[in-house]
Amino acid sequence: MKRQAIDLEDLQSDTTHTSQSETLHHRIERLTSAITALRPTNVAWTLAVAIFVFAILGALQRIYPTGPFGLWNLDAEGAPPTFFSATLLYAAAGLAALTVMRGRLDRWVLAVAGLWAFLGVDDANAIHERLQRATGIDWQYLYAPLALAGLVLFVALMRTTSGISRRLLLAGAAGWGISQVLELVQHGRVEPVALYNWYMVPEEVLEMAGSACFLMAMLLILHGGAEPEA
Repeated sequence: MKRQAIDLEDLQSDTTHTSQSETLHHRIERLTSAITALRPTNVAWTLAVAIFVFAILGALQRIYPTGPFGLWNLDAEGAPPTFFSATLLYAAAGLAALTVMRGRLDRWVLAVAGLWAFLGVDDANAIHERLQRATGIDWQYLYAPLALAGLVLFVALMRTTSGISRRLLLAGAAGWGISQVLELVQHGRVEPVALYNWYMVPEEVLEMAGSACFLMAMLLILHGGAEPEA
């Protein structure tokens, strides 16, 4: 009798686990269907217009620093541009995770998703700047191991994609790479230099554009418009 009770409990546990798995799978399917219902062209234009608007407002904020554009400082923690920039990275990370769940990319791509998510958190909370102030060491040096790991993951990701998705990934990497060169030039070692006002806006806009390219690459793969290479 005791054995039968244990078997019944195991059966109920298995049934509950199966039900939860089916519910999660159903939710993922619904989310994927909602995302793939979006036309990539419309998403791309929306992102392009948004980035253009942020660029204009950010430039006006630098031209009139005491004017009505203070909220649109591209380099300010907690400002709308920073929130938007972080959201692009979160979205790219989420789409990358979905491509893995849908079987379009291998599981190791979750590491790429994790990297993008971390960069989003870092961007929103200025973690790299806090570390730089705390250590007195340029954050680009502190993040060098992370950058190296990201480069390895990026090369691997490039080898598994093709077509427009691959070109978008390249464009995204170029945007981020150039932005980091501008970051290095404008800040020198630790203290900002006079070129800050001239280089900060294109630097932040290039980061947004790069993240948007990553997002679009994952969206196209999820759509099936650019199948991964075998």
